Amino acid sequence: MGLFGDLDIEAASDNPFEIPADKYGCAVTKVEKKRNNDDTADFLVFTYTIEEGAADSAIGQDVAEWKKIPASNDEEGAERAKSFIKQRLLSLGVPENRVNTVNPDDLLGVKVWATIKPGKNGYPSVSKVELQDASSSSVSLGI
Repeated sequence: MGLFGDLDIEAASDNPFEIPADKYGCAVTKVEKKRNNDDTADFLVFTYTIEEGAADSAIGQDVAEWKKIPASNDEEGAERAKSFIKQRLLSLGVPENRVNTVNPDDLLGVKVWATIKPGKNGYPSVSKVELQDASSSSVSLGI
């Protein structure tokens, strides 16, 4: 018997962050503003916890989605970055007239369908988010 006893290391995924590409039922479990690792930009980070989907191994895993926050309206690429943030907030049920004033706590617990695919860096990437129940938009947010 080897170092790991009956533990089957050989059968484990080669990538501990791998989540099979699919559409998953998720809950928003964290929304925060963070700096990137090289401390050059701010990002709005949405964390989704997978609650249901075809891959049982994905249940309970967290997937983070990073949206760049421009330093100013004049920064190169600012319009596109702001549009990505607005797109995500709207897809989470935030009314357009509240996108500038929404608080992270308003989004916690929102149930979504998230389309997840492998990212370039080996981490899962969120490509689409939509409310599980479109009728629960701003009412469930308390907005």
